[in-house]
Amino acid sequence: MKHIFKNSISQTLIISLVIMVLCVSTVAIFSIYIFKTRDSMSQLNQSAEESLKYMIEALKEPFWQMNSKAVDGIGKAFAKNDLIAKLVIKDSKGINILSIDKKDDLDLIKKSGEIRYQNILLGYIDLSFTTRTYRENNYHLLKYCIMTLITVLITLICATGFLLRLFFKKPLANLNSIVNSYISGNYNLEDDHVPYIEFEPFVNVLKEMGEKITEQIDALKMAEEKYRGIFNNAIEGIFRSTRNGKLLIANPALARKLNYSSPEELIIAINDLSKDLYVDAAKRYECLSIIDTEGYVKDFEFKALRKDKSVIDVSVNAIGVKDRNGNLLYYEGMLEDITERKKILELKLAKESAEASTKAKNEFLANMSHEIRTPMNAIIGFSGLTLKTNLNFKQRDYVSKIESSAMSLLRVINDILDFSKIEAGKLEMESIDFNLNNVMNNVANIISVKSEEKDIKFINIIENNVPTFLIGDPLRLSQVLINLTSNAIKFTESGHIIVRAELLNKNDDKCQLKFSVSDTGIGMTDEQISKIFTPFSQGDNSLTRKFGGTGLGLTISKRIVEMMGGEISVESKSGKGSTFSFTAYFDNIQLGQIKKINRRQKTITEHPLQNMDMIKNARVLIVEDNSLNQQVASEILINAGVIVEIVNNGKEAINALNKKEYDLVFMDLQMPVMSGYEASSLIRQNEKFKDLPLIAMTAHAMTGAKEECIKAGMNDYISKPFNPEHILKILVQWIKPGIRELKKDEKNKLKQFNNKDMHIEIPENLSGIDVKSALERLEGNKRLFKDLLIGFYKESKELAEEIESAIKKGEFDIARRIVHTIKGTSGNISANDLYTAAIELEKGIKNNNVEEYDDTAIVNLLSNFNQALRKVLESLKIFDQTNQ
Repeated sequence: MKHIFKNSISQTLIISLVIMVLCVSTVAIFSIYIFKTRDSMSQLNQSAEESLKYMIEALKEPFWQMNSKAVDGIGKAFAKNDLIAKLVIKDSKGINILSIDKKDDLDLIKKSGEIRYQNILLGYIDLSFTTRTYRENNYHLLKYCIMTLITVLITLICATGFLLRLFFKKPLANLNSIVNSYISGNYNLEDDHVPYIEFEPFVNVLKEMGEKITEQIDALKMAEEKYRGIFNNAIEGIFRSTRNGKLLIANPALARKLNYSSPEELIIAINDLSKDLYVDAAKRYECLSIIDTEGYVKDFEFKALRKDKSVIDVSVNAIGVKDRNGNLLYYEGMLEDITERKKILELKLAKESAEASTKAKNEFLANMSHEIRTPMNAIIGFSGLTLKTNLNFKQRDYVSKIESSAMSLLRVINDILDFSKIEAGKLEMESIDFNLNNVMNNVANIISVKSEEKDIKFINIIENNVPTFLIGDPLRLSQVLINLTSNAIKFTESGHIIVRAELLNKNDDKCQLKFSVSDTGIGMTDEQISKIFTPFSQGDNSLTRKFGGTGLGLTISKRIVEMMGGEISVESKSGKGSTFSFTAYFDNIQLGQIKKINRRQKTITEHPLQNMDMIKNARVLIVEDNSLNQQVASEILINAGVIVEIVNNGKEAINALNKKEYDLVFMDLQMPVMSGYEASSLIRQNEKFKDLPLIAMTAHAMTGAKEECIKAGMNDYISKPFNPEHILKILVQWIKPGIRELKKDEKNKLKQFNNKDMHIEIPENLSGIDVKSALERLEGNKRLFKDLLIGFYKESKELAEEIESAIKKGEFDIARRIVHTIKGTSGNISANDLYTAAIELEKGIKNNNVEEYDDTAIVNLLSNFNQALRKVLESLKIFDQTNQ
């Protein structure tokens, strides 16, 4: 029955209706049956009562007349009635007169009555009526009811089945179609007509279910397609594996990384990851151990085997997937080939190491060159001064050779510096307008002296179609030409040298020129030519020994030519001379600008003092915390007719600029409160000061110092000790020419300065101080020199103890700043030994990383510094006493 109810609605409805009708019919029929039986019983009782009544009426007369025969006849006549089972007639005394018993075993209905006549008791009558007929009638009635019930049920079943088939076939067929559609996977239902409104909610629910299922299936398909697309197109290799090392799935990227033709081939080939993939099986167990502990592993690196047994570096990210009970199902994750990344990292580290090495080498070269160049400048300077005195022939020859050797050594140092800049990528090209004639003439002037000494003819040729007014870097062009012509002079004993400029290409904006330097010298072999542009190389070692030089000149020239967009080459035959040629690109200048360029070039070539009228009365701000340096710079500038104002640090400089306009600012780099670097950056952030010239002032001489200043927003750079001519060149270069009116107080300042006594006696010899050099730097201003000496004495007496105290406390920045200040001021007064000792001590403090004071290097440097300082202070006591 449960199966029928679950699977057949028609059967369920039929049975339900049959049961319901059966119940109703049974109750109705049996109600009728009971009613009929009761009615029959009532009729039977009524018949018995009537029969008894009739018999009493019939027996009254016979009993009254005492006619026993009549009584007997009447009794027997009534006894013939089938309903009477027993008849007993008694007299008034209870004696039986007639007794008839039919021996009926069925239930009897007993009736008794008295026979009276005129209220006189004559006798008694007892009747027993049988229920046989009653029962037989009831049985036939029951049989009829049952047959009727069966007939009704059969009729009802047939009628219900027929009606269900007639009226429910199509709806049920529709429902069955929907169910079958769902079973077959089709959830797109048509809007079929439903004949009964009771079916509509059910059909609507089915349709909604179908739509939702369809949407879910579509979303699932899209998600699967998306996942499949990611899986198949991912750059990283995606995998799923068992704990024992068997691959379950793999994507094409993983197959490609491991050099397999397809994921299927990879899955078949890998039976145990620890053996077939991992170079070191222990790495797999380490990876699994991390996953078991942490739940995942990230960026786990190991070396992997490819199909051809080649090894690659890979990185894995993976997790362990578990079921609800915490049992491991599989591992899944991504694998990335990091071989190239590791190579790049290794190259980066190697590059950084090389750059650090190059930087250290460049700093060493710069420092070494600076240390050598300082005495070389003195040698060249004093040689020149000595040659102007009365010397005999041998002395003049010696001094001339000293000067010549010093100049050669200076050129070597300059080449080393240029080469270090090339390697550091800091060799820069300018782009200014110039006259090619001036460049060629300058080369001729420099080279002609040497060519005349060797009686070699020097010829300068500029072809007629070559434009002479160009935009480029004339200094670097001159450097290449001078280098090539110097080499030509060096390797030529007789004959001639020809420098030629030719036009190769030209358009409205640019032109390409070719320069060549030809000589009739010793020439070169093909082997020598192949390595001529190699650093520190000259054809062969014999040339180096015979002619000298570093072998850097051509390497530097080659790099400069390449930066000008050209190429350099050489043609030569041994014993027949050489021709070095190079090309370069320059920007053209329009004809209307040529006069202006000529005037400016004329101005630049003149002595700076001759051009001071162009910037007379300009206003300059000096930002410097040291009073001696303030005095030196200000007096050089005031003497040149410039209005000077002084502030002590970067913060005061910004305040001063916001209150007043200046034509130029000299900015020290190391100052308290705010450094020059920070101040310059803040000044440049203000649009108002975007064109204000900022010139750095510092005692630093390291490579890259100028570049750092430019990066901070400064325009140029001058070093301490100050060179008056350099300062004036800076003024002329950066201050805009113009007529400036002075205020009354500014005129008084200049007047007072011009009236000061410049004829003060200074001892010719002061221990630790080069008096002559200092006066030359100060352009003979003895009053200024004396003021500087007095100021230095007063300010520096306690500084040695302050430096030592700062070092003991570990305050190295404070100690270095004090030493840096003394370095600048000692340079201005030409206290050369102290200046050198300060440089070494500053460098030692900067590079020393120990935290304790008893470091031997620092102690020795401090001792040398204190000794040089005491020597200078001792000699300056005379000025202190005089001042008192």
